[in-house]
Amino acid sequence: MPALSYGVIFLQFGQEKQTSTSDFAGAPLGTKGVLPDGREFRYAFSGEAIGAGELCQVLKIDLENDQDNVITTGLTDVRTITVSAVSNNVVGTSVIDFFKGGYIIVNDGAGEGHLYHIEGHVAFASDTVAYVFRTQDDVIREALASGTSLGGWVRNPYKDVELWEGNGLASNSSAPLGIAPTEIANDGYFWLQTKGPAMAKYTTGGSQLASSVPGRMVQASIRSSGVDGAISVFVAGSSGPGAGVTAASYLFVSENATAPFGAALNLPIIGVTWGHVSVDTDYQLIMLDIPGA
Repeated sequence: MPALSYGVIFLQFGQEKQTSTSDFAGAPLGTKGVLPDGREFRYAFSGEAIGAGELCQVLKIDLENDQDNVITTGLTDVRTITVSAVSNNVVGTSVIDFFKGGYIIVNDGAGEGHLYHIEGHVAFASDTVAYVFRTQDDVIREALASGTSLGGWVRNPYKDVELWEGNGLASNSSAPLGIAPTEIANDGYFWLQTKGPAMAKYTTGGSQLASSVPGRMVQASIRSSGVDGAISVFVAGSSGPGAGVTAASYLFVSENATAPFGAALNLPIIGVTWGHVSVDTDYQLIMLDIPGA
């Protein structure tokens, strides 16, 4: 059995490819796993079938729940927060603990700037009545003002992860989360790789120029590539995602080839190539480095 220490599980080679429909690690989603060679993973649960080497993203947030919702009660040192209503656009039907393991944030008013862990909640009967989120040990540190404290609630980012969408618009966007090290069935627990040497599905995105030079920056594929779960290689000055971007633009690459850092969605760099760039639809060896993981 792998060893668990303070939110980190130390894995042996091969254990990173274990998958199951049952909770085989017995750890919270998002727990870090580390191999002896330093490769890092996060314990995750799939929301669809995922292939080896495919890039995953956080399940899209319900924009009616993520901020500016009215908080009705939340007293200092109390272990619950009551909110005026929860949109059922994502929940759909009554589900107990749908947001368990996720977070309540306070984005405006008294208590703003705080984030609290969600331990659980009762089922959502409708989207027009108040709900109570349990925070357990994460007690309220600054009292919230009824009606003027505004906040939101999101699920655990490693719950129901899905393929990076390469055939959509900014409205389908989410944050890149990691790469699957093996084939994952829908509704399965697995280790999602976030750092270190990794194989990744590659696409030119229809216009990205190939490069034979190792060490190119890697980004999630542009939304118009038409290829789900893929990366692209950033080549500054090319006709693809790097068009018009100077060598100084290292943090983000605009999805809009003609307007870097403009109104289009900016995509984070998630690593660098290791070895020559692959041909379109092949798999690329990269040094993976997911921001924030």
